[in-house]
Amino acid sequence: MLLSGQFIGMLITSIIGGYLIHKTGKKAFMLSGSVLIITGLLGCLTAKSYLVLYMFNLITGFGYGIYELGINVLCADSSEENKGSDMNFVHFFYGVGAIIAPLIAFACTEYLNNWRYAFGLALIAPVFVSILLLRYRIDGHVSVDSTVDKPAAKGLNPLVSPL
Repeated sequence: MLLSGQFIGMLITSIIGGYLIHKTGKKAFMLSGSVLIITGLLGCLTAKSYLVLYMFNLITGFGYGIYELGINVLCADSSEENKGSDMNFVHFFYGVGAIIAPLIAFACTEYLNNWRYAFGLALIAPVFVSILLLRYRIDGHVSVDSTVDKPAAKGLNPLVSPL
């Protein structure tokens, strides 16, 4: 039941994320994801009731949804050649995280006798990503609206009806 909060948050963000990244830009979008994840994890770390834990898990899910979309967009936009290989590389590390995270949670509950440490350890990644996002320049996004009426470099623009 608890993980459904993360899933619902990710689902909602996946639905509206394209619109949000278009309106805010990649860097602001990703930074908002970092803020949501950090807030959600800190809340989960300190939650005193199941309902509060669920609500902060929902907030964390919103942030994870932003990361899911934002990282894919950043990877696709920053790759000149071999976009498929680069996307495979990103998803490989998603799989690594999906394997390691339950092991860390198990170690925290089994050996440290406190599940809250898992949320504390999970804070390391979004804090690190936030520092990288603040430190490095991310090129602005090109509005789809500004490219619709322009012909593509090689032939007609596929977004414009030939009729």
